[in-house]
Amino acid sequence: MGIQRHGVMLWIIIAVWGCSKANDNATIVDVFGRHPANWIVDHREAFRSLPGAIDNPEVARGSICSQCHGGDLRGGIAKVSCFGQGFGDRSCHVHPTGYRNPGSHGADAKGFGVSLGLSRCQGCHGSRYAGGLLSGVSCSSSASLSDPAFGCHGIGAPHAANWAASTVHAHTTTDPGNAPACAQCHAGGRFLTNLPPPPPQPSGTAPGCFNNTLCHGSLHPSGWINPAQHGAAAKANLIFCQRCHADNPSGGPGSNPRFNVAIGRLSAGCETCHKALTAHPPVMQIPAVFGISSPDPLGTPWFRHGTATNFDACKLCHGADLDGVNGVPGASRCRKCHVSALPTTINQCRSCHGQPPNGTLYPNNGNTHTSHAALNVAAGALCGECHQGLGTGTLDHFNRARAGTAGVQGGPVAFGGLLSRAGGAAPSFTLATLRCDNTYCHGTTLASNSPPPAAVILSPTWNSPYPAGTRCGRCHGFPPANAVHGGFTGNTPCNGCHGHVSASNDGFGDPGRHVNGVIDLSPGVHAFPNPGSAHKGSSTGCTACHAVSAPGDPYPVPAGTPPNCRSCHLAANPGRDPQCSDCHGAAADDVNSNAGRPNGTAFPNAARSHSNPDSHVVGCAICHSGGGTGAATHGNSNRVAKGFNEVSLAFSGGADATLTGMTFTRVGGVVSCNGTCHNNITGRTHNHAPETW
Repeated sequence: MGIQRHGVMLWIIIAVWGCSKANDNATIVDVFGRHPANWIVDHREAFRSLPGAIDNPEVARGSICSQCHGGDLRGGIAKVSCFGQGFGDRSCHVHPTGYRNPGSHGADAKGFGVSLGLSRCQGCHGSRYAGGLLSGVSCSSSASLSDPAFGCHGIGAPHAANWAASTVHAHTTTDPGNAPACAQCHAGGRFLTNLPPPPPQPSGTAPGCFNNTLCHGSLHPSGWINPAQHGAAAKANLIFCQRCHADNPSGGPGSNPRFNVAIGRLSAGCETCHKALTAHPPVMQIPAVFGISSPDPLGTPWFRHGTATNFDACKLCHGADLDGVNGVPGASRCRKCHVSALPTTINQCRSCHGQPPNGTLYPNNGNTHTSHAALNVAAGALCGECHQGLGTGTLDHFNRARAGTAGVQGGPVAFGGLLSRAGGAAPSFTLATLRCDNTYCHGTTLASNSPPPAAVILSPTWNSPYPAGTRCGRCHGFPPANAVHGGFTGNTPCNGCHGHVSASNDGFGDPGRHVNGVIDLSPGVHAFPNPGSAHKGSSTGCTACHAVSAPGDPYPVPAGTPPNCRSCHLAANPGRDPQCSDCHGAAADDVNSNAGRPNGTAFPNAARSHSNPDSHVVGCAICHSGGGTGAATHGNSNRVAKGFNEVSLAFSGGADATLTGMTFTRVGGVVSCNGTCHNNITGRTHNHAPETW
């Protein structure tokens, strides 16, 4: 027994002597050659803290450790290898059996603490995880050095290839303490493939999982919680949202993910606001903490889904083929509404009916839709002429499609377009009889239809097409029964004035100019209504439409009726080239400087002071600048009858006078002038102080 005790003591003395002789300056062992308590754990950081220790073999050879454990750390005088299977009950730098299994080393790498975390792997595998001082194994190898049949990560990173979205090797279970290790590759959002880069952070900001230095943080802009912002992004690519908000972040078609992952204020993920099992409306309840309200009433079905563009996102929950098979409970099959074709192949209106409808069954009841297809209406606005507010993207349209009623549903017509109401028309539709009333389109506003000729149908029914060859006469007489068309017959070529009509009077060379809110006339035929006296000097052809009879006919006349020329030309027949004296002044003066000078007693030929020989011997434009013959403001025009109060009073110096401080004052039917007029023709000065016209 004594001999045994002496042997042990001798071994200790030798060991202490050996360590102390080889390491006289060591601070990691005591005088007995013993390491501090918990050294097996603490020595890792002590070694790693040596500059370059992870990657540089010379650091190990010159370290304090080498003095006892040898330059290669495999024994030395201590006879203890850092790479032995164990020391006592402790494992050294050899992974336990089965450690290459991701379930074992992955959990350690994603953990954090004294002996866990990605940075701990660097101690052996190098600072870039590509092989280091103590292990030549690279985490990025396509195959294990010790077992070629076993592949490693192979992606140039110490994590799985699908680490961001995987449900098995999910990075979401990684301790945020690993952020500095992740930042080696991903600082500033580098190498992100499914997320936008985070905004730059102030210099010196420590890496963190949720402070925009890597991937997460305030990736969403201010106000993102507002449906108008995140809704548009979700409809463009819901899979983008799936990465962070779904319980199955990488599931494909038919995977039925729940968007209920708790993040920040979202205690139930997207389902905090949205209905359970969906990531889209109906919004059931928005917590008051968000301080917003939904753009649609709470509980409203998602009728705006027509603006969604990513059908792969729809397939997540509505079945891999959008047929609802194995989809989320309650997820509709798209063909329930899109009865003609899936919107993946035929988008928008044509997935349910022709554009316009052209069939025989709801929702593709053609009836007389095709007769209305060539109207001159802005692109996309044609349907709205008769179905204003009922079309794609409206709740009404969504509910009709979802109901799928095999017939005409209530309130199918709502006039609201510019064309159906042109000319002041007030159209209406009676569902019981399928009849349209008071529409511009069918001639209600035409003066020639008051009263309508026998053949005219001002109130057509939607399911009764007009007989072929009689269409012109169904909306207006053929020709229209008014003075303009007097003497014309159904054989008179309409395109003499209406160039868009075919030469045979049975169709249109340009259908877009028919029923378009205006009366289209051929080049050389003035616009209707005529914009004032701009027609001066163009009397040729007027009598084709306008009567030229005795004065006294009324003005203005009903819309669509050409006025009698003598309604404006009160004094003379304008059959010759019209002159000023047709309305005021003397015909004898038409060719001299007195042309148009009023010389009578009533408007528009009230002489008043126009004929004062002492002063008013100047051109009309001196006092009526811009209001003379040829201007749209001169005389009756555009269905507006002019009177004394509409006379244009505007001074102009002109070539024959200089006006100083001249002003007009109009009170009722009295005009007063005040100021000084220097008449360069007579050389006299006339002072108004003031003078009543």
